[in-house]
Amino acid sequence: MDDFEKVELLKGKANVSYEDARDALKASGGDILEAMIYLENLGKTAEPEHASFSTSYEEQDDYEKVEETVYRQQEKARQSQGSVKRFLKKAWRFLVDNSFCVTRKGETVFKLPILVLAVAFLVNWKLLLAVLVVALFFSCRYTLEGKADLENANDLMGKASDVADQIKKEFTKKH
Repeated sequence: MDDFEKVELLKGKANVSYEDARDALKASGGDILEAMIYLENLGKTAEPEHASFSTSYEEQDDYEKVEETVYRQQEKARQSQGSVKRFLKKAWRFLVDNSFCVTRKGETVFKLPILVLAVAFLVNWKLLLAVLVVALFFSCRYTLEGKADLENANDLMGKASDVADQIKKEFTKKH
């Protein structure tokens, strides 16, 4: 190890200036340990931090009783399980209590629970989506009926029907 590396090491360990580290190394004949002791004797280094350890939990600030932690975690699990249960129950009620209606020229073509539509989407969403879009161009209109507040969804489906009607009118004008 050359002199510069020794000075760097001593500077970092003793937290002193380059000059102090160099002078300490000269005084100790290049021995790093002796240079460290030399700096300590001059009072140039900070005292090492004192640490104490104890197995007594009363002395530890961050100690937490296991029973309390387990109880708190179980309560959180129960609460989240309850909220998931409530959500699933609400979702089930929505799917069963509300219906998807298809009308054409003012007459109801069919009406089925949203649950059936959801299952059909899971089975073959691409085909069902294509059928629903194509049906819009054959003057079909979609609505949701039931216990839930479905006004926003019905407005959206009404706008989709209006757009399909507009496209159909534009297409028939050109041909």
